[in-house]
Amino acid sequence: NKSQLIKAIAMDKVDGESLLRIDGLWILNLLYTYHPFLEHISWHDSSGQARYVPRTRIDHSDQYLLAWLIQKLAQDGNLNVFGNYDHVVVDEVQDLMPIQLDLINSLHNNSMTLVGDVSQRIFDLGVDSWDQFPININHTYELTMCHRSTLQTILFANELLADKEDNLYSAKVGKQGEKPCVFQAANRTDALSKVVGYVKEVKKQAPMASVAILNYRKRDLNWINNTLGQAGINSYIASRSDWEFSPRVAVTTYHQVKGLEFDYVFVLGLNDYQQLKVPNMDKVIYTVVTRAQKRVYIAFCWELPEILKGVDTDLYLRL
Repeated sequence: NKSQLIKAIAMDKVDGESLLRIDGLWILNLLYTYHPFLEHISWHDSSGQARYVPRTRIDHSDQYLLAWLIQKLAQDGNLNVFGNYDHVVVDEVQDLMPIQLDLINSLHNNSMTLVGDVSQRIFDLGVDSWDQFPININHTYELTMCHRSTLQTILFANELLADKEDNLYSAKVGKQGEKPCVFQAANRTDALSKVVGYVKEVKKQAPMASVAILNYRKRDLNWINNTLGQAGINSYIASRSDWEFSPRVAVTTYHQVKGLEFDYVFVLGLNDYQQLKVPNMDKVIYTVVTRAQKRVYIAFCWELPEILKGVDTDLYLRL
C-alpha cells in the first residue's frame, strides 16, 4: 500500500548532512507483486512467460518506471529529487513513453516545449498520436516546410505510412531531385553486391558525398562493412555515439539514424524486416527513407515487400 511505499523514500542525516534515501529495488519488487498493476501492463508475453518478476537488481528497462514512482512519492513528502527547471525542451518526443513525459512534465514551472513528428516514431513504446500524451498541450505550431529531402523522396515516403489520419505531411518542399530507386536482388549477397556498385558510382561522381548503408540487423554490419572494404570502399560501422560525419561510408541499423541526414541512403534487409511484423514498421521505414537529401536506394529480395506494394509506381524508379 501507499504507506509502505512512502517508507522507501525519506531524508536521512549522514554526518550532519541531509541525504535522500531511496530503496528503488524494494519499490520495484513490491510493485511487481501487485497483481492489478501486472494485469494492467500485460504481465505475460505471447509465450506465457512472466515479464515482470521480483529481482535482485534494477535493470535498464525498469528505470523510467522507477523514476516516475520516486517522483510521485517524493512529491507527497515535499521532497525534491530531480530538481525543477524554468523551461524544458523535449525533442523527438514521439519516441517517449507517456510515463516518461509525465515525469518530465513534473520538473518545470508550467513551461515546456515539445518537438516531434509522430510519422517518425521508430520505437514501439512511443505514441501514435499527440492525444496519447498525458499532458495538456496549450498551443501547437505545425511546421510544414521540408528542408532535408527532395519532393520526390517525400512523395514516396508519404505513401509508406499505413494510418495517415494523424500524420502531418510537408506542405512545401524546398528542392527537386531524383526519384527513389527500388531494385531487385536474388539474395542478400546479391543485394549487397549491387549496393557496392551503386556506391562506387556515387563516389566516382561525388567523392565527398555522405553515404549511409542501413540494415535492420546489427549482426550483419560486420559482413557489410567487410564487403565494402574488400571492394575498395572506405567505410566504418557507425553507432549513435561515434558518427564521423566524413566522406567515409557509414554502415549502421535503421534505428541509429533518427535525426540525421545523408546525401545518399541505401536500404538493405527490408524483406527480412517485414517478417518481424513490427507494429510501427511503416514509421521506421518512413524515417529511414527521409534521411536522404538527394536519393534513396532500396533493395529487395525475391518479392516486392508489402510496404512497397501500396506505393504508386510512378513515384519511384524500378531497376
